[in-house]
Amino acid sequence: MSLLLTALAAVLPTQDDAFRYVVPPAGDPMRRPTLVALPLGTDVPEGLRVARELEGRSLRLGFVRFGDESSTRVIVALEELDEGGHTLYADVNRDLVLDADERIREAAERAWEFSLPCSTVDDTGAPTLVPRRVAVELGKTGTILGIATLGWLEGRVAIGDDVVAVRRRDANANGFF
Repeated sequence: MSLLLTALAAVLPTQDDAFRYVVPPAGDPMRRPTLVALPLGTDVPEGLRVARELEGRSLRLGFVRFGDESSTRVIVALEELDEGGHTLYADVNRDLVLDADERIREAAERAWEFSLPCSTVDDTGAPTLVPRRVAVELGKTGTILGIATLGWLEGRVAIGDDVVAVRRRDANANGFF
């Protein structure tokens, strides 16, 4: 086994220090990792219903798997308004209905932040939702959204005889670290 694999095999979480999810305050340079592209299209998935009248001239959709491979993809919809602005919706409850309460308030021009639970299963195999926050930004061309999970998991691990503090980041915007 290589030296690197041997070192990785020896990294174990400590028993007395559970990992915790941390989202630093706005303005902290470590708040979010690099955005991952979330392309937008006009194909509407079967069963999707928009439960409110749209105000804009077009609706484009993106899909993100925020959780494990068996989780339902989350629909993210970008409405282009007649006056040039945008409205973002996210099917946070994964019911294929875009409700008025799933409209995401803009945090900054062409940028949004909201809570989106990560869908997975617990140790017993039961479905569970793990709290997370995400950032979404519309690119300069207006055709691609970028998405990132905010924050990190932090805790302590044992590496051989040493116990060290570590942070785990989400590099692919799926809610896991």
